[in-house]
Amino acid sequence: MSGGSLERLVRVVAEAKRTDPLAPVTIIVPNNLAARTIGWRLAEGLGDGRRAVAGLRITTSARLAESLAAVRLHPRQPLLPSVLAAAWRSELEANAGAHHWEFAEVWDHPSTVSALVRAYRQLREVDGGDLPVDRLGPVTAETVRLAGLVRERLAPDWYDQQDLYATASPLVTGSPGVLAEYGRVVTYLLGDEPRSALAFLDALSAATPVADVSEQGEPRLAGRVLHASDSDDEVRTVVREVVAALSGGQRARRLAVLYTRPDPYVRTLHAHLAAAGVEFNGRGGIPVAEMAGARAFLDLLDLHGRQYPRAQLFHALSAWPVRQFDGEPVRTVGWERVSRDANIAGTEPVDAGWVLRLDDLIAQQREEAARATKDRHRHAAERRIGHAEQLRAFIVTLDERLRELDAAPTWEDVSERCLSLLAELFGDVDDIRRWELEQKRAFVTLRSILAELRSLDAYRRPTGIADLVDVLTAQLEAAVPRTGKFGRGVFVGPVAQARGLDLDQVWVVGLSEDMYPGRQTEDGMLPDWLRAETDGLISAREQVERLTRDLEAAFASAAHITASFPRGDLRASTEKLPSRLLLPSLRHLVGNPALSATAWHTAPAVDDVVDCPSFAGGIRTAGAPSSDQEWAMRRVLDVREGFEEPAFRAARDLQRHRSGREFTRFDGNLAGVGGLPRFADGERRISPTALESYGICPFAYFVKRLLYVEPVEEPSATEQVSPLTVGNVFHYAMDRFITAEKAAGTLPGPGVAWSDAQVGRLDAYADEVIAEFRQRGLLGHPTLWGFAEPGIRANLRRMLADDNEWRARLGAAPVASELRFGFDEEPASVEVDGGIVRFLGSADKVDIAGDTVYVTDIKSGSAEKFKKIAPGRGKPNPTVDGTKLQLPVYARAALQAYPEVSGAEAQYWFVHGRDVGRRIQLALTDDLERTFSHAVGTLVDGIARGHFFKKPSKDPGYLWVDCEYCTPGGAGHETARNGYLAKRAAPELLGLLDVIDPDGADELRARVADEEAEQ
Repeated sequence: MSGGSLERLVRVVAEAKRTDPLAPVTIIVPNNLAARTIGWRLAEGLGDGRRAVAGLRITTSARLAESLAAVRLHPRQPLLPSVLAAAWRSELEANAGAHHWEFAEVWDHPSTVSALVRAYRQLREVDGGDLPVDRLGPVTAETVRLAGLVRERLAPDWYDQQDLYATASPLVTGSPGVLAEYGRVVTYLLGDEPRSALAFLDALSAATPVADVSEQGEPRLAGRVLHASDSDDEVRTVVREVVAALSGGQRARRLAVLYTRPDPYVRTLHAHLAAAGVEFNGRGGIPVAEMAGARAFLDLLDLHGRQYPRAQLFHALSAWPVRQFDGEPVRTVGWERVSRDANIAGTEPVDAGWVLRLDDLIAQQREEAARATKDRHRHAAERRIGHAEQLRAFIVTLDERLRELDAAPTWEDVSERCLSLLAELFGDVDDIRRWELEQKRAFVTLRSILAELRSLDAYRRPTGIADLVDVLTAQLEAAVPRTGKFGRGVFVGPVAQARGLDLDQVWVVGLSEDMYPGRQTEDGMLPDWLRAETDGLISAREQVERLTRDLEAAFASAAHITASFPRGDLRASTEKLPSRLLLPSLRHLVGNPALSATAWHTAPAVDDVVDCPSFAGGIRTAGAPSSDQEWAMRRVLDVREGFEEPAFRAARDLQRHRSGREFTRFDGNLAGVGGLPRFADGERRISPTALESYGICPFAYFVKRLLYVEPVEEPSATEQVSPLTVGNVFHYAMDRFITAEKAAGTLPGPGVAWSDAQVGRLDAYADEVIAEFRQRGLLGHPTLWGFAEPGIRANLRRMLADDNEWRARLGAAPVASELRFGFDEEPASVEVDGGIVRFLGSADKVDIAGDTVYVTDIKSGSAEKFKKIAPGRGKPNPTVDGTKLQLPVYARAALQAYPEVSGAEAQYWFVHGRDVGRRIQLALTDDLERTFSHAVGTLVDGIARGHFFKKPSKDPGYLWVDCEYCTPGGAGHETARNGYLAKRAAPELLGLLDVIDPDGADELRARVADEEAEQ
C-alpha cells in the first residue's frame, strides 16, 4: 500500500540527509496530489527528532523538465490550447479547396478540430520514422501530413511538453553539472508516463543515480464490494458510509471517493455530499462553458448570428446578473413582459423587429396613460413605457457592440472588444467579490481565455462572431475549475489521480464493465492496428492495462478499500455487470476463483459483499442517513401515520381530500374566506365575459380574475395569421369605418344600402389596420398571408352586403359603431335574489328599426358553441349553461342608452369561416329576463360563497387546450375530469350546478333520492 511506500520514501530521504540536513533532495512524483501528500508526511520529520525538513524539491517529471529547459527555449512560449486549435483551423482552411480531400465535408466542424488536436498530441510522442507510411489509410495519412504542417507552423514560436523533454534530455547527459542543485533524485510511484517523459527519465538515470520507490508485492484487492440498483443509489450509499466514518471520528482529509467516469458521478457526488453537509475537494463537476456566467456571455454573443431570438436573450439575461450599458441592473422580469406584449419573437433584424415593435408598444402605452382615469392604471402604463425604453436602448446598443465585434479585423481587436463587453455587462474583477468561489474561478478563466485570443493573430484572421463562439466554446468546455482545496475535506476525484495518495479509507464507485474499462472504440484518425505497431501510441489493449494499473494504485492508496458498482441503469432500463477489473476482488471475497461476471449474483452471501436492494431499502436499513431529507424519509417509512412533520402532513391531507367526494379547501372551497367579491352589492361592476368565465370554469375564474395569474404564451415567429388577429381586422376596420361615417353624417337611412364609395372607404380602413398589424408582426409569413388576405378582404365587403340585406328586411338604420356601458357611462343592471348586479362592456354595432334597437356583436370564429342559444330543434338554452351572457346584457344596455325605443334585440353576427353570414339573436322578453336573472344571481352567489372548483371540459383537447388552469399544457385531463365528477356530488354545489352543469345536478338529485330510499 502507499503508506508502506511512503515510509520507504521517508527512509530514503533520511539517508540522503543523514550527514547534511540541508542536502538537496528532488522527489519526482506522479501528480501534484502525491506531492502534497509527501510534503505533509515529511513535514512531520524523518524519525530522528527533527520536525521539519529543508532542501526538498517535490515535483513532477514535466515540471522538472520545464525548470531545466524553459530558459533555453526562450523566446518561444508555452503552447496554448487556443493557439494549437487555431493552427489546425488555419491549416484546414488552407487545404479546404483541395480536390477529393479527405476532410472536404467536415473540415469546418468544431468536432473535426477537436479530434485532430487529440491525434496531434498523440503523434507528438511518435518518431516519424516509426510510422508505416506505406500502409496508412487515406484519412490517417492525411492526418499525419497535416500534423507535420501544423508542427512546422508552431515550432518557431511555441514549445510543448515534448519539446521540454527533448531539450532537457541532452542537457542532463551532456552537462551533468546542471543537476548539482537537485541533489539526490528519487522517483516515487510513477505511473504510465508518455514516451518522451520516459526518455527524459532514462537520460536522468544515466547522468546521476536515481532511487526508485515503487509498490512492492502482489497488487492489493478491495476489502469490501457493494452494489446498488443504479449509480444514483450507489452514490447515496457511499455518502452515507462517508458520513458514518466522519461521525466515528475519522478525519475528512484521510478519506476519498474515487470515480471511474465523471458522468454521472461527479455532479451526483457533489450534490449528495453538499446535502449531507460534508466538505469536499477535487476536480469540479461542471465545465466553465456550462456555468451560468460563461453560458450567459456565450449566449449573448450568439444572438447576432441568430437575429436576436427573444427566448435566447432572456435565457441569457436571467442566467446571471447582467447590467445595462449605463451600469444599472437589467430589469429582466419587466423587460420580458413588455417583449411579450410587443409580440417580439426575434429571428428578425433588430431594426425591423425589436425596435419597431417596442416603439409601437411605447406609443400604445402612452395613449393608455393619457386615457387612464385611475392612478394605478396610469402608473402601470408608465412602468411599461420605462421598461420598453430600457429594453430598446439595451438591444440597440448590444447589436451595435456585436456588429463591431463581428467586423473586427484582428484577434487582438476581438480580444479587446470582448473584454470591454464582458466588463460592461458583468462587471470587472472588483465586482465579483461576493460571488461563489466556483463562479469567481469561471469568470477569471473566461477573462484569461479572452485575453489569450490575441495570440491567434499569428495563424489566422477572425471570420466573425460565429468563429469566436466556436473558439470560446471549445476552450471553455475543456476548462473545469477545482472545487475546494486539497487537504480540506473529503477528496473526490478520478481513479487516475489516486496514485501516491496515503489515506485511511477509500470508496471507488462506478466499477461496472460498461464504465471501467468500458468499450474501447476505434479511432477514425489513428486506428488500433497502427497504435499496436507504433511505439508512443496507446492501443486499446494497452489502454485497458493502464486502467488496470490505475485501479491497482487506487486499491493501494488506503488501508480500507470499498469498491462499488451499479447493477443497472434505471433511466435506460438496462442491467450492468461488474467490471472484469473488479472480479479478482469479488472472487476473493466470496471464495470462488472461477466466478464469472454474468454469474456474480449467484455467489453465496458474505458480509463483505454488501447488497443495497433499493432506494427505500437503503433509507430504511442505513446505519445513519446522510441528510435531513433522508432522516425525514426514514421516519415516514418507519412510523407512517405517526409522522407529523408539517410539510408531510399537509401533503397527506391534500391527497386525502382531493381523492374524496367532499368539497374542501383543497378543491377550491373558500367558503368563509374574507375579501371575496360580492357583485350583487350594487356597487361593483363586472363584464359579461368575466362572469361567463366563472360559468365555464370556476377555478380558472379564481386564478385569472382574482389572483391575476394568466398562462404565459411564448411569442414565436408567426407563420400563419391567428384567428384572433383575423377577428381584430374585422373589428377595427368596421369600427373605424362606421365611426368616420357617423362623424361625416353619411350613415345610410333605414333600409338604405351602403354605397360603392363607402365600400371603397371600408377597404381603405382595412388597409390601415393590415399595415399596423404587419408592422407588429401579427400577419405571419408573407406567403401564407398572401393566401389568407383575399378571403379576409372579400368577407369584409360581404359584411356590408349582408348588412344591406338584413337592414332592408327590417328597415333598420345604423346609429353607432360601438355601444359602451358601465365605464364612464351608466352600467347595465340586473336584479337578482339578494341585490343588483351591474355590468360594464362594449358591443360592436347598434341599429334602430322603428321602436326596436338592435345590438350586434361581431364574431369571426365558429358558431358551434353558440347554437344552443336558439337551436333549430330542441329547447333553447339562452345562456348556454351560464357561459353566454353577452346578448341579454347588450339588450339591456341598448334600452338604457336609447330610451326612445321600447324593445331590444341582441345578436351574434358571424362574418368569417364556415359560418359566415349566420346570425344568432335573442329578443329581450320576460322569460329571458327571468332565466337570465336566475343565471346571473347563481353565478355571482357562487363567487361570493367561494366555490372555485375545477371544471374541465368533457372531452380532452388534443389539438388545443380548453382550460390551461385545469389541464396546463393539455396534461392530465382524465385526472382533472374525474376529480370534478367526484366533487360535483357535494350537496352545497347543487344550486350552482343547476345553472352551469344541469346533467350533473340531475345526477346529484338522483343519487340523493336513491340514498333516501335505501334509508
